[in-house]
Amino acid sequence: MHERRVVVRLPLGLHAKPAAEFAKRAQAYPCDVWLETDDGRSCDAKSVFGVLGLNITVSELVCVSADGPGEERAVDVLAKFLLGTYNSGSSCA
Repeated sequence: MHERRVVVRLPLGLHAKPAAEFAKRAQAYPCDVWLETDDGRSCDAKSVFGVLGLNITVSELVCVSADGPGEERAVDVLAKFLLGTYNSGSSCA
């Protein structure tokens, strides 16, 4: 299990388009991936509707966690996405 806490830096949070891109990126990994808010709400990060349902806004603290093959890479990529340090064209401690 690998996890990382991140403060969301996407200007509008995880609304429709970023939520879909986040889920798409999560789906690229064979491991299980979850997204959890600071108040304990969570979802399968590979589910667009699950991610949308969390209503994550800018400056919100979340935890990205993964378990299985590629877990470290998955968490790293998804955390960078939430930080806004990704190319839009293409441990919780």
